Order: sequence, then structure tokens, then C-alpha cells
Amino acid sequence: MSGLNNLNAALQRMYTFETASALIAGGDAAQERLDAYAGWLDRIDGHLIALRDGEELSPAQQEELHPLIELMTGATEQYYASYDASAPPREQAAFGAAHVAYVDAQVKGQVAIAEAVGDHETADRLRQQLPVFIRLNNEVQGAIAMSTQGAPSAEAQGWIREHVTVMTKDEHAMLLQLGAVRTMLAGLDPRDVADVARPGPSPHQQQLQALGDILAALDRLFAFDRDSARIAGVELDQGRHATLTGWFAKIESQIAAVRAGADIGPEDQELLHPLVDWLIVDTERFYAAYDPAAPIRTQTAFAAAHIYFSDAQMKERRAAARAVGDEIEFDRLRRFVPMFLQLVDGAQRAVAIAAQGELTGEVQNWVRNQVDVMVQDREVDLQQLRTAKTMLAGHDPLKPTA
Repeated sequence: MSGLNNLNAALQRMYTFETASALIAGGDAAQERLDAYAGWLDRIDGHLIALRDGEELSPAQQEELHPLIELMTGATEQYYASYDASAPPREQAAFGAAHVAYVDAQVKGQVAIAEAVGDHETADRLRQQLPVFIRLNNEVQGAIAMSTQGAPSAEAQGWIREHVTVMTKDEHAMLLQLGAVRTMLAGLDPRDVADVARPGPSPHQQQLQALGDILAALDRLFAFDRDSARIAGVELDQGRHATLTGWFAKIESQIAAVRAGADIGPEDQELLHPLVDWLIVDTERFYAAYDPAAPIRTQTAFAAAHIYFSDAQMKERRAAARAVGDEIEFDRLRRFVPMFLQLVDGAQRAVAIAAQGELTGEVQNWVRNQVDVMVQDREVDLQQLRTAKTMLAGHDPLKPTA
């Protein structure tokens, strides 16, 4: 069911992108392509209903879906390749709308899957995110409507900026999910099955990405502890602060060594495993502690921490691309530097204001937008940490580690 859910979400993304792009450009959408997407959506929905009723996908039904996997992989790659971070906000609106449609469809599908397998705790947790997507979809509709008329308002430009921030950060995870669908349709765990047709990053790149994700996760927790204490006017937990600082220095040292051409040996990998386990647990606690009904001032530390996490992750991916000589990827990621400079500046200002008292209306809206982004990223963030041990060993998480 998860493989079909990922395909359904990918189709929703491309359907939304096609229709929103045509609306903004004032032209007609490619109706033949939209009709094809709609047909596939109906077919996927039928399969999902059958699976929830206890049936299984036959080998023939799996084979029929393989062309869709290739279609969605190519369309998703083109979607990301065509995005221009320097374009006017009006031209970026369809990209943000499409990604919101993807995550919205995926979370709703995950709720249905959890209910179907009797995991009511997970279903209830995921269902708590649905009000966020109602707000996100309202923002999308407003931004698209204004973009069809000309330049969107300053508020709508802020929405667009937040939506495309999530989109760009999630690119690797989106393609990873599509790469796993064929295996998942067969009822297998993609981590246990080799996919020789998918080359994937080199072992050196895998290690750099894992270290970068670990460093970013540490940065988020470090910032959250610091800013939460500052806003609440309490002392920082110095023991925990020292632990995070020590791990941070160790990971930075490992990253420098790997960028210089070294590999992480088996002993060093083992030493990092307890950190990965701890980060998974602490990241789950971070998300579980977030209460959308809490006063907006207390939500500021969550918003800022997630920005610091995203900024650190993008910095590490730029540096990793440069280290392995991938200048095309480096140049692509460098286009997002101004966006993240603006986000980090916003985080610093919001925390400073929250530490002094109540937030202004403008800052309250900024915090709401950022925690919406954070909620969208939960599953992707945890997925990256759960594959970190495999990647530290230089293995592709979709291929066998033996």
C-alpha cells in the first residue's frame, strides 16, 4: 500500500503542477496528459481500495504499473530540473502548490493505510496534521489566484517561498521514494533488495550525505534547546548542551576528513551508531513536543530550529557536491543561498522578539508558516536518519548492505 500511496502522491503533484502552471501562464493545460494522469489516479485508487479489503496485487497488476513508475520518475526529475530559484515568485507558485499537493495526498494516504492495518495510534498522530494541510491548501489557492492576475501580495510571496523551500530540500527523498516503488509493489522491503538499474550516489557521497544529515539534526536540537530556554527565560541544560557540542565537533571533524578523501572505517561507523539511534529518538520527541494549539510565542523555537536544520543540510549538500567534483549540483544548490540567508535572518529576529514578549502580527504569521513547513518535513527527516547507518557504511539505502 505504501508503494501505491507514493505513486498516487507523485501523480497528484504532477497533475497540480500542470494545472497551476497553465492557470498562471494564462494558457491551456496539456489536456491529453491531464487525462492520462486522471486515468492513472483512478486505477491507483481502485488498487488501494482492493488492498485495504485484504486483496494483493497480482504480478500482472504490478507489471502494468511499471510504465507509471518510469513516467513519474522522469516527470519528477524534470519538475525539479525546471525550477528556477531566481524566477519571480509568480513563476514559482505552481512548484510550491504541487509539492503541497504531494505531501497532502501522502499524509492522507498514510492515515488510510494505518487504519487499514489496525495501527490506530499512528493514524491518530497523522490525523493531527490534517488541519495544517487545510491551511496550506488555502494558501496555495490564494497564491495561485493572485499569480494569475499578476504579482502575488507580499504575504502570498511568503507562502510561495516557504512551499518551495520544502520542495527543494525534499528532492533527494522524493526520488528515493519513487526508486523504491517497484520493489514495494512486490511486497518487499526496498532496503533488502538490490536495484541494479539505479546507479545511485558513490560510497563517498553516501557517507558525506549521512554525516551532513546527522550534523543538521544536531544543529536543530542544539538551536531548539538554546532558543527555547531564551524565550522561556530559563537556564540552558548545560549537561545536554555539552553533549551536543561534543558530538557536533566530532561530526565536523569526520566531514572534513571525508571531504579530503578519507573513508569512515568500520570502527568509526560503529562509534557513530549510538548517536544515530539517539538522534532518531530525540527527533521524534522534538516533533511529538510540538503543539499547534500552544501560544504562538512558544512555537517560535520550533520554527527557528527547523530553519537552522534545513540551512545546515543545504550547506552540507553544497559542500559535498563540491568535494566530489559535482559542479552542476553545486551550482544548482548555490541558487538557494539567498533564500536561506533570508530564512535564517527571519529566525533570528523572531526568536529575539519572542524572548522580549509577545509577537507582532507579521511575526506570528511567519512562525505559523514555518511550523507548517516543519510538519510537512517530519516523515522525510526521520527517514533520512533511519538510513544513516547504511549510508555511513557507503551503501545505498535501497540496496543490500551485506
